Amino acid sequence: MNKIEIITGSDDPLPKGKVKKVVKKILSLLGVNRWWLTISFVDKEQMKALNENFKKGASGATDVLTFCDPVTLKSGLISYNVPGDSIISLSVVKANASEVGCSKTIELIRVLTHSILHLLGLTHNSYDFSSDPMLVRQEEIVKEITKGGVKEWDF
Repeated sequence: MNKIEIITGSDDPLPKGKVKKVVKKILSLLGVNRWWLTISFVDKEQMKALNENFKKGASGATDVLTFCDPVTLKSGLISYNVPGDSIISLSVVKANASEVGCSKTIELIRVLTHSILHLLGLTHNSYDFSSDPMLVRQEEIVKEITKGGVKEWDF
């Protein structure tokens, strides 16, 4: 069993329940169990500041930042692996979706998958979705989750 915590701004319309359901599906497809995962959603300005502070030479906002810093926590009799932190900017996700021509919901699923793969220790050397092993796996997961169509989320 995995624990998923979603942190958003107080007036953020993100459907947390749907995000949790997708994250649980991603973790299941990857065979991940006993993770305690926190995903924070921030605005574009917060993401810009984080990106510029934590990534050497980075400027501007990005869609997702992943910080791998694994620890173990106990909750009652169950131990959970806390793999690190995932931080996402919905405004950048929406802009990227428009740029690549997909729905914002599918792009958010892609970004969630991307971050989880990084938390598992995977990296990519390019942004070639047809040959880079991590990105190929990412797209397989997105395809599996979205098969049969995905209703657009309101955010």
